[in-house]
Amino acid sequence: MTRPVVFFQVWGKDPDRLREFYREMFGWKIDEPNPMGISMIEHGIGGPPEGIGGSIMAGAEARVLVYVQVLDPVETLAKAEELGGRRVM
Repeated sequence: MTRPVVFFQVWGKDPDRLREFYREMFGWKIDEPNPMGISMIEHGIGGPPEGIGGSIMAGAEARVLVYVQVLDPVETLAKAEELGGRRVM
């Protein structure tokens, strides 16, 4: 059974440029940064929300973090390690 992506975060040195890129590329509505410097990406295309939410924020390095919903986190981490992945936290 597949597991859904439930949230994502995009970091980069120039969050203003990231916001503009994703607005133009996908037509996303992206909020201006909140007091913590996080811009939430609104999901849904008119009507009820569809898809997943995300955010853009400043970071020392460019990276993307994807959150995936799983039934058993311990089992899933073990499988990731068996496949060559590693824990970083």
